Amino acid sequence: MRWFALALGFRVAAALDLTPVTLPALDLASFGQVGLSGNFDGISVYQVAGQRFKSSSSSYASTQSDEDSLLISSGSNVFLDLVQTDGIVSAMCSVGYDLYIAGNFTSVGSIKTKAVAKVNLDSGEVTSLDDGLSGAVNAVFCDPDHELVYFGGLFNNSVAIWNASLEQWADIPFSGFTGGPVNAIVALNNTIIFGGKFSGIGNSSTTSSSSESNTEDVLQVVNMHSCNVTVRGNSEGAYDSPRSVICAYNTTAAESTWLAADNSEAVWAADFAYEFNPTVLRLRNADVDGRGTKLFRFVSSPQNGILNLTYTDPETGAKQHCDAWCPLANYSTSEYTDFEFVDVIGITGFSLYLLDYYGDGAGLSQVELYQRRIMAYAINAYNEPTSCGLSELSTSAFTSSNWTTVSYDSSAYLTTVLSGNELTDTKVKFYPDIHLAGNYTVMVYTPGCIEDGSCSSRGIVNVTTYPKDNGYSKNAVLYQTNSFEKYDVIYQGYLDAISESFRPFVVLEPLASQTGSIIFVAEKVEFVLVSTAGGLNGLFEYDPSNYTSASNSSSTEIYSTIINEAGENLDDDAEVLALAVMDSNLLIGGNFSSHEINNFMAVTAEGDVLKANGGLNDIVASIAVVNDIIVVGGEFQAAKYNSSDTEGLSYIARYSLENDSWTALDNGVNGPVSNIIEMALNISDKAYEALAINGKFSKVLEYDSEDAFIAKGFALWLPDVQEWASRSDLSLPYMKGFISSSASTGNNSFVLAGELKILSLETSGGAVFDSQFQLEPMPFSFDSNSTYSSTYEVIKRDKNLDVAPEGAIHAVTYYTRDTKSFSVAGGTFSSADIDNNEFRNFIIYDDNGIQRGLSKSDFNENESVLAICNYNNDSLVFGGQFIGQVNGNEISSVAIWDLDMQSLANTQPQALLGESVQVNSLVVRPGTSSVVVGGSFSQAGNVSCNGLCIYDMRNDTWSSITRGVGGNVTSLTFLDSNRLVVAGNMTTGAAAKSYLAQYDFSTFSWNVLGQMSAELPGPVNAFATATDSTSNAIVAGTLEGNSSSYLWAYEGDSWSDLGQDLKPGTAIHNMKLLPLKKGSTSSSSSSAIPHTMVLLVMGSLVLSDFGEASAAFYAGGKWLPFVFSSKGDGSAGAVYTMFTQIQSSPAELEAAAEKAKHLKSGYVVLISLAIAVAIMCVIISTVYMVSYLRRKSEGYEPFPTVYDTPEELMTQSLSPAALFSELNNRPRRTS
Repeated sequence: MRWFALALGFRVAAALDLTPVTLPALDLASFGQVGLSGNFDGISVYQVAGQRFKSSSSSYASTQSDEDSLLISSGSNVFLDLVQTDGIVSAMCSVGYDLYIAGNFTSVGSIKTKAVAKVNLDSGEVTSLDDGLSGAVNAVFCDPDHELVYFGGLFNNSVAIWNASLEQWADIPFSGFTGGPVNAIVALNNTIIFGGKFSGIGNSSTTSSSSESNTEDVLQVVNMHSCNVTVRGNSEGAYDSPRSVICAYNTTAAESTWLAADNSEAVWAADFAYEFNPTVLRLRNADVDGRGTKLFRFVSSPQNGILNLTYTDPETGAKQHCDAWCPLANYSTSEYTDFEFVDVIGITGFSLYLLDYYGDGAGLSQVELYQRRIMAYAINAYNEPTSCGLSELSTSAFTSSNWTTVSYDSSAYLTTVLSGNELTDTKVKFYPDIHLAGNYTVMVYTPGCIEDGSCSSRGIVNVTTYPKDNGYSKNAVLYQTNSFEKYDVIYQGYLDAISESFRPFVVLEPLASQTGSIIFVAEKVEFVLVSTAGGLNGLFEYDPSNYTSASNSSSTEIYSTIINEAGENLDDDAEVLALAVMDSNLLIGGNFSSHEINNFMAVTAEGDVLKANGGLNDIVASIAVVNDIIVVGGEFQAAKYNSSDTEGLSYIARYSLENDSWTALDNGVNGPVSNIIEMALNISDKAYEALAINGKFSKVLEYDSEDAFIAKGFALWLPDVQEWASRSDLSLPYMKGFISSSASTGNNSFVLAGELKILSLETSGGAVFDSQFQLEPMPFSFDSNSTYSSTYEVIKRDKNLDVAPEGAIHAVTYYTRDTKSFSVAGGTFSSADIDNNEFRNFIIYDDNGIQRGLSKSDFNENESVLAICNYNNDSLVFGGQFIGQVNGNEISSVAIWDLDMQSLANTQPQALLGESVQVNSLVVRPGTSSVVVGGSFSQAGNVSCNGLCIYDMRNDTWSSITRGVGGNVTSLTFLDSNRLVVAGNMTTGAAAKSYLAQYDFSTFSWNVLGQMSAELPGPVNAFATATDSTSNAIVAGTLEGNSSSYLWAYEGDSWSDLGQDLKPGTAIHNMKLLPLKKGSTSSSSSSAIPHTMVLLVMGSLVLSDFGEASAAFYAGGKWLPFVFSSKGDGSAGAVYTMFTQIQSSPAELEAAAEKAKHLKSGYVVLISLAIAVAIMCVIISTVYMVSYLRRKSEGYEPFPTVYDTPEELMTQSLSPAALFSELNNRPRRTS
């Protein structure tokens, strides 16, 4: 898969380790076909050093994480994580090597940044753009020609411009937008198009500001009652209380006066436990004996900076400015003076330096602060001061719980640990001080989890807004797992003002469906009043040539363009959610309507507005254009008009610009589509354009003869072949999760953002290697719609074995008929052949797919098939956990498949008996008709055999060899035709634990391997040896008493630990010693692993220096990952075994490897013969040459020859009688 093409390879070389991985040079030629099977739906081979696999702990539908990763392809379907964010990445674009990302996050990697960041694709360095933007960013557009980056979203002015060359924020020539957010930005010719829910631009003369409203209606009182007040230069006497100036709303100046010391400067200071953004400072002078403050200075904390103020001169009424020397009118001249802050910044305290005074000294009678931000805090001490005699102020209320206050930076919040019923009983209500009805944006703040170390325990919350006195409410679901503080917009719309019967409020409560203990936090909610006037309606065409940042005004009519007028012609309150451009034609989607236009329209290059045949019947959320194909997705399910003429428009559809009409994308999906992301795939060495469809759907609907298929919120459409990827015949990569955004970097290359698991191959439970050692899928797939109903608990081979109902292959073997090879797979799955015949847990297949297998009706209870063996290409013996009947005879957990009849054999083994019977391993004793059966059972028919029994295929009889040794057998290995190694969790005749034992058929005796077995720390799951003895062997198992895995090697007389680098969570299922090619050797650290071989360990591994892997090589004391795999829900998969077409014993493999070091005897004979022939040729040539030269020098006379001599003449010359007579008279040998 080449989502980030070769041109990008060198660009990320410094950021990521793209060093190709050199895997061991395996010699697999003698095995025939080789593959891997297990519990996985996707698999990749380890190819580059930076490659890693991160599993999801739960399915995507229920995950409690909203983190995104940036993914880069290094080619061949290998994707690497460049960096991770703690929130959603909504949009991306690039300027040169710099990738600009935008969304709703508070950190990128280890860098703290709000909503926007720059990631250098060459170095991987993350840079915050001047601390970022305070709000959610929905869109980003890069203008590489001018090195400008435009951001749009829900924050101050709704748009921001970053100058990439100067690395600073640039002025917005049109001063941004009013009324709502920006959702999309695209370039059209030489202009930039903004789409959203705005109503005007910042410098439009028709745009009103909320500052025009009454100050008391839009400002909120800062709670100074809870602040800490200190003074320097205090007076003594009746007016010595500096706190008397606080909460002085309903008192006279004389009653609340505080006086400084006589004839001296003074400082009055206040410190707060939280941060706020003051807009207005109200001061009232003292009213005692003509004293008061004449000049003061406002110094903020923690900045320790003097803030500039503006005020109205009480005598002239003129607007004045001051900074270090601000005058305060005498009380007799003005009751109070309001000073507005020129720069509104966040502060946690301030100091009033009283520099000059009236009369004998300085003093004050009221100090109050106001802020334009309407806030409601969970901690009531931060809300407006109810104790000061004010009414209808902001407040909060919460149900009883063990709340803890956590302070961080310049704020604080409440936290509590909840579980069970507490999740439904706990909530916090926020009541804002809303005195002016209007359109508001409501935002809930969530503190970062790093502050209190609660990231792993944070959960999900419901936030419900009650805006109006009509019972209406708006719900939002949010994650509280962000690293740093963030805010989320939970409501945009009309809020009623406070009345006697109603006041707006917001309820924050944990999601009740969560399990376990959840940390629930509550901080604050903000209510932002937005303007509703302005002359725009969700669309704005910006031509940079019409604006100058210096004048900050428009030099031409700004609403006269066709695109702006198209927005104005829509009904009020239109919201544009998506924009796209195709050949200078603008495509517009969203939530809007007008006469014959509904949720979608197009503005052509010629200026015509196309109505899209009336549009669609609900919201259009996303538009994508690829190869001149326009695809839209959203919440619609049909065309707005004449829906019967165009069927199948279920949440996704194609639009034809040429015909201004709609067609179906097959029949669509069964739920809303949230976004459509453009990307590219490399399939079978061919590049394919692709569209990733994300949303709240669970399947792609049936179409013609095609069945519906499961797609959990993610599906791929291939425009090149005009079909869904899962319905194509292509070998697809495994992709699960969602993609939130992508960015093209040229040459059909993309960077992806999202929570996505990508592996090179999608396959059902198994994969085979081709001649180039590349993985190929199985020629069948699991039926994900099938369900299993288990009637009894499955005993697993070991504590870590996952008998997965979603599909797993536990065993694969082969057989040959008429020179053709067939494969056999067993496991826990359901699949179907080309005629839709369903098979369960046991199938026979070839390259054309499934041929035969067990049907659902063959067994009463078919839970799993865990082992299969081939007996003489006549029968297949399989075992696992199942119950059924054949010809009226009961069978249990072991059965025979007749290859002549291609069905269950008429004669079956008598049923295995015991508690929770299960067969784990089957093996044919070489050269005999005996099949050894190992598992968990106590009896076979009438024969008592504890976990181990022999079935004779010729006589159809059971026999026992246990003789006091038995238990749960997990592995069987023949060292030769007589010696059998048995592994598991067993006991000997003395009731002692035994994890490893050996049975000798020639002497009918057991060897419990004494100290070798006694020293093992727990039950053995797998056994491997490169020789025909146990003197050098490797075992894997689980520690007694817990689920941790171990890997030990026996080296003659003692054990050594090979698994020291395996971390907790590792589960080893199988091992195999594999030969290396001639000339290749391994630097083995154990005598149990010959230098001509390497150990392959399979399962679900966690390597200390690497992370998760499904199979890894071990040699020389080091681990090298081999493959990664994943299940359908994104969690780590497991490889259960490596299967081979040709079975060879370990001793045979080692002998072959040793022989490969020397010339074979046949080769020696051939070479010797060739040398001898060459020498003879040289001798003969020499003789002929000498003879020729001699004759030439002496002369040459031919020997007389008779041609065409009659036969009679020939007989006369030498009769046969004379010839034989001469032979009879030959000399006799004397001794």
